Amino acid sequence: MPTSTETVLSKSMDELLEDLTEAASPPQTHMESLTTSCDAGIARLAWIGDAHLGYRQYGLDRRYEDFSRALWLTLEDIHKDGIRNVINSGDLLHTNRLDARTVNDLRRLNQWLVEHEMSVYTINGNHDPGSDGVCWVDAVGGAAVSRDYGFKSIDGRTVTIGDHTTIMGVGFSSAEHIRAMKFPKVDVVLMHQPVQEFIDFECPFALCVADLPLTTSKLVALGDIH
Repeated sequence: MPTSTETVLSKSMDELLEDLTEAASPPQTHMESLTTSCDAGIARLAWIGDAHLGYRQYGLDRRYEDFSRALWLTLEDIHKDGIRNVINSGDLLHTNRLDARTVNDLRRLNQWLVEHEMSVYTINGNHDPGSDGVCWVDAVGGAAVSRDYGFKSIDGRTVTIGDHTTIMGVGFSSAEHIRAMKFPKVDVVLMHQPVQEFIDFECPFALCVADLPLTTSKLVALGDIH
């Protein structure tokens, strides 16, 4: 009877990759539907994060398709629920080296959002290309395609959705930079940052729960911790 080691060695690389693919959890784009109420007016938002579009897990094209399909299906479900405004807490992309296939996927997604009168307000995560206010949104056309709908970068900005729902975008940065920030009173702070209490390793970029702007916002929508 072969040992477990002999069994593994007898398998081809394709068979091993197949085992890894079957064992891997299917990509899940986290989605929360939330309603934020203000003094007047209500905005319905869907919250997504860490879609990692363009990720070829285990070097397999079919895993790329899995991550792409997960994002498409999530946005379609949001549309079916009658929600037209989406917030994305970073890492919509997996790598800062965009290939033609991923750019084409983004452009098709952006066009679909415009056609369905939907907006995705996004910030840069640690995987997303861009910094200092520059975002991958520029690669898909951004305001050149539509000023009203599609992907919109709010890195370092505060926007108002609906009548009075305010959302502040804080992209991935150093912990020191964020601790030094003065947060205004807003409804939602969109961030992409690890939190030390939620991870089991030391991270120089990690905040503590006490660093989060919990007293000046109704919701801190965090990305990075899947």
